Amino acid sequence: MTRSASRTSTRELPLALINLKDGLDSGEKLHLLSSIMEPCRSTSPAIIAINEARWRMPRGRPEREAAALLSQLCDARYEISIGQIERSDHPPALLWDTQRLDLVEYSTASTDRSLWKRNTWTLAVRDSPNDAVRVIVPHWDYASGTRRLMEAETLASHVGGSLPVVVAGDLNSTASGPHLPHRDYTRIPVHKRRQKGRLTAAGWVDDTRALDTLIGPWDTTTNTRHHQDGAGLYALAEHDWQQRDRQGVLASTTHTEQSLLIDWILATRDVGLVPGTYRVWEGDPAWTDHKLITVTITLPPRVR
Repeated sequence: MTRSASRTSTRELPLALINLKDGLDSGEKLHLLSSIMEPCRSTSPAIIAINEARWRMPRGRPEREAAALLSQLCDARYEISIGQIERSDHPPALLWDTQRLDLVEYSTASTDRSLWKRNTWTLAVRDSPNDAVRVIVPHWDYASGTRRLMEAETLASHVGGSLPVVVAGDLNSTASGPHLPHRDYTRIPVHKRRQKGRLTAAGWVDDTRALDTLIGPWDTTTNTRHHQDGAGLYALAEHDWQQRDRQGVLASTTHTEQSLLIDWILATRDVGLVPGTYRVWEGDPAWTDHKLITVTITLPPRVR
């Protein structure tokens, strides 16, 4: 094709993120899945990222059941791949609609010797293989900000490359900025303060070091985020807030007291956000302690 005859296109991909506590009792309560994911009936995500997908036992039956239930709910044909985390049997999983996306490669314990590259999947648009995205589904340490900082620094080293990157997972920490929910640590039991907090000369504050490593710190003087000091990622929740003229405080993502925004969808700057599509759904705390997030992203235009 000559340059004069070339054209560009932009690909929209609906996406969902949810942490299902203990995999809904290791798959014993998968009958709740359709109720939890009900908003996805209308959005029909091309990609679903799940934390705590404890569905390998027995004999892989829960993971197949989960894929079938979500396929029926969303009128899609999902395939599922379950990853691994070091500290416990609470692995992340990724589902993708095989009618829209093909799996190009994936990094899990069975396919990659590198521990730090795991829980990464590369997906290509079926009718346009050059349009691809790398999806990372992390689940960071819940108890230690220092461990989360190490995990963030490791993840940052894998963001570069030619493909757009989406990070979707429970990062167990918030970012800096007055527009995010924050905690009063005088109301937190002393033995739990370091789970999400950090002691400074000014007292206890939210530990934002890990998230700020990826998206950059907030500058209270200019009221902007220093993305240039991050790792090349931006937060879709914050971009949605910008699109809405910076109205209100960003929604928290769990049902706990003094809830923070700890479930994040991050992306490289070449990934776009369809205005008005980012949403945190309230859900029911009796089902799982985290809230469902849905959004529609756009992949960067490619010359044809």
